[in-house]
Amino acid sequence: MLAPPGTGKGGLPARDQHAGNRPDPSNHDANHNVIDNNTVAVRQVQPVERWAAVPSYEGLYEVSDRSRVRSLDREVVDRNGRPMRLRGRDLVAVDGRVRPYRDGRGRTVHVAALVRSVWPEVAR
Repeated sequence: MLAPPGTGKGGLPARDQHAGNRPDPSNHDANHNVIDNNTVAVRQVQPVERWAAVPSYEGLYEVSDRSRVRSLDREVVDRNGRPMRLRGRDLVAVDGRVRPYRDGRGRTVHVAALVRSVWPEVAR
């Protein structure tokens, strides 16, 4: 048997048919966490990420207090003797290690060791 026009499943008005599946926006904070009348939603402010030069790689690489490593923009000479500009980028750590290069030679180092050498107060 067909439901009358304007009604949904079970005889409910069509607009209320899925109301149980939608969250009530009045009891959610900006991060979609459910809050009750006695709870105040507090957004945590993250401190600014600090960057410092990697020892022995000054001007080439930096390490942050959040265990990230990045290369800096620099000019290099390619194998044909032409100057080439390299843009800085974030290095991808594999098994907690990165491979910074200097003078055409790479060396695998642990990110944690770099962080400890620059930020001894960061325990990771």
